[in-house]
Amino acid sequence: MKLAERYHRGGNLVLAAETLRDGADHWRDARLMAMAAGLFREAREYPRARWCADAALRMAGADWAGQGRMYALLVEVESADGRMDRATDAAISLLALDPLDPEARWALVKCYAARALGQHAWQTLTEQGEPLDPRSRDETLLWVGLGASFSADPQFTGRALALMQRWPDDEELLGRLLGALHWRAAEPAEPMSEEEGEQLREATASYLERFPDSTVFRAVSLGTPDNPLENLAEDLRRHHENTGEVREKVASGELPVGMLALAAGRHYAEACMRRTAERPVVYAADIPLDPSETLAVQAARTGRVMLDTSAAATLALLERGVSEQLIGHSQVVMTTDQLLADTLQAKESIALRSDMTLAWDERSASTAVLTSTPEQLAALRSTAARLVEIMQSAPRVSRPELRSLPRLPSSRRGTEWLTAVDYAKEHGHILWCDGQTDRGSQDHRGATYDPARSP
Repeated sequence: MKLAERYHRGGNLVLAAETLRDGADHWRDARLMAMAAGLFREAREYPRARWCADAALRMAGADWAGQGRMYALLVEVESADGRMDRATDAAISLLALDPLDPEARWALVKCYAARALGQHAWQTLTEQGEPLDPRSRDETLLWVGLGASFSADPQFTGRALALMQRWPDDEELLGRLLGALHWRAAEPAEPMSEEEGEQLREATASYLERFPDSTVFRAVSLGTPDNPLENLAEDLRRHHENTGEVREKVASGELPVGMLALAAGRHYAEACMRRTAERPVVYAADIPLDPSETLAVQAARTGRVMLDTSAAATLALLERGVSEQLIGHSQVVMTTDQLLADTLQAKESIALRSDMTLAWDERSASTAVLTSTPEQLAALRSTAARLVEIMQSAPRVSRPELRSLPRLPSSRRGTEWLTAVDYAKEHGHILWCDGQTDRGSQDHRGATYDPARSP
């Protein structure tokens, strides 16, 4: 202990942890092993912290009072290491020790949410009857987001609006909460009472008055009778010009479609499903095959394949039997929790679309209104639902940050679309995608590419 304390005072956490671990092994002391786990966690040595925590639990047995602390540590280190399935298991064990512990329940809720298991997260949050009260800004966002999708409580909107009063000056938080509540109000399955509708309208009007320049949630007033869309023209023109170069390079195959989604502020899955203004079709591409692609297809029969959203979007256009046959060609087809979450959000976004879309018409230098037929909207929503099915049916791994693409920031928002290629590169798996740029890339060593095609 004294030697470990000396290392700790000197700032060498790893040596202090190793000393405690060696002592715990020698004396079979769970307390020392738990201390070693804590120091390894502090030093961000997550695999070693995990090993020590597991060892402490094995040494101490089922009646040890320190179990909760070790399971909580495991939730933390497994989450930090991107092993959300293991973090979920640890959170389940933590909650089993004390089902009334709000810290343990929130830990499991957050694990489920990180794995895009929203229904499981809401069930955990409401298992004791009333949903557990959020204690922070992030928990409030999660509480309202989950409830907007899954709560059957007719008073939910009123309760969510009451929560907003805890953060009266947080423009971003309030805007995101209002967006979730308006999405719920648009869902026909959960009709809103007149009283709650009036409360939501009042809260919305108050927000728009206090934050008229919000980029999170805002209203645009109509222009003159002769040109009612004139107030939107400048924003649409600026957006069109800012994304013009990216759109051109994506269309020519110089950039992947994920870059367009990032530039346009759209979900990756939405960009994959809305590739053109015409009705989407699948056809056999008449392009030269790289020999590595042929090898990848052959290797997919016995190897692990990472499914990218672009390929899943193509599969969603095929007949169910055909898409299932193509998926069954490979021994194991996996995807990431982040791509599934993006797909679910894209489905919600498409569900809220009307039959009119505003865009900037470069030729007339004015705002244009693009219309869709009811059949086109229904087809797009059906494709989105099928895409979610395909992504949910695949085993998933969590990829909260990029590890194998060193030139990109690991935790940058908007990089979810790269999680499949990043995981495939790290583990040497095959990447199944449907993008000319992705397939032709030579930068992702360790991953080969299998393009999605119709047979």
